[in-house]
Amino acid sequence: MTNQQTTPETPKNPPVLTFQDGYVKVKIWEHHGEKGTYWSVQPLRVYKKAEKDWRETYSFTGGDILRVGRLIDEAYGYIETLKNERKDN
Repeated sequence: MTNQQTTPETPKNPPVLTFQDGYVKVKIWEHHGEKGTYWSVQPLRVYKKAEKDWRETYSFTGGDILRVGRLIDEAYGYIETLKNERKDN
């Protein structure tokens, strides 16, 4: 038995940026709230269930872990850059 979750629906707003390494992705989402703009990240792995049927899961193999960490680090740097740019404006 595997512990995988899939998301068949696509959110209304696309991510502002997606970092990818092989089948591992980290999506960055921008949100606007009462306290201003903030960002969230979503690590995921894509896999092919059938011909032309790509799915997403939030479960990772041992070989994916370093990729996830590296992409999260890139996402962090990108978000910090956005924050600094917006402070300057």
